[in-house]
Amino acid sequence: ILSGVHKGDGGSFVYDGVDLLRDEKMRTSIVGYVPQNTPLLEELSAYDNLRLWYDSSTMKKSLTNGVLAMLGIDEFLKVPVYKMSGGMKKRLAIGCAVAHEPKVLLLDEPSAALDLICKERISNYLKEFKAGGGIVLLATHDVQELPLCDKIYIIKNGVLEKFEGIQSESLRKSLLLSALCLARTGRKSETVYEHYESENAGNKELIESLLERDSVSVGHEVHEPHADDETDCSEYSYR
Repeated sequence: ILSGVHKGDGGSFVYDGVDLLRDEKMRTSIVGYVPQNTPLLEELSAYDNLRLWYDSSTMKKSLTNGVLAMLGIDEFLKVPVYKMSGGMKKRLAIGCAVAHEPKVLLLDEPSAALDLICKERISNYLKEFKAGGGIVLLATHDVQELPLCDKIYIIKNGVLEKFEGIQSESLRKSLLLSALCLARTGRKSETVYEHYESENAGNKELIESLLERDSVSVGHEVHEPHADDETDCSEYSYR
């Protein structure tokens, strides 16, 4: 409804005093939308999909030192969509959605089924978007994305309720697994460090240990039963 895909039968979506549900032209210029299923033309390359949204000059600048470069889209410009990984498609979809420099970005499950490196790239972009004054409305089931949010709401029995506190056991486990998976790829997760430095500094030593080795035992046991691909941590578990 907020993106304009479906028409609401009530309520409002107010930005700068204007109800965007009733001003379609302004909503189109203010809002960028990234659905869960990427709306890309499968037979076209990343470059050709981008050209549907960008003029040549703007796209070149963005690929050199802008949003598209930050998302790493310059690395697969000639790849047709049907040959892309899920992470490539998602990053390309975001790149297309922000071509008109929206002030509000709506994302539906932006990191669903993506590897941790791609999740981190998208997370870094969203941080930059927020730092530049943008508003992000994010629908997610991924606990790793919660530290990105200033306010969290859940829908329970059809009712939107504010959710207080994200220092849950599941979040702690998820962040520990992030550290382990990133250790295997030689990368460090800013999200992991920032969360533990601000919310749970007592576990910083554990996180640093996880980043130095594949697994540690400091009151917590992390193991990797079927980690064939070091960049795919979907099968890692915690106990």
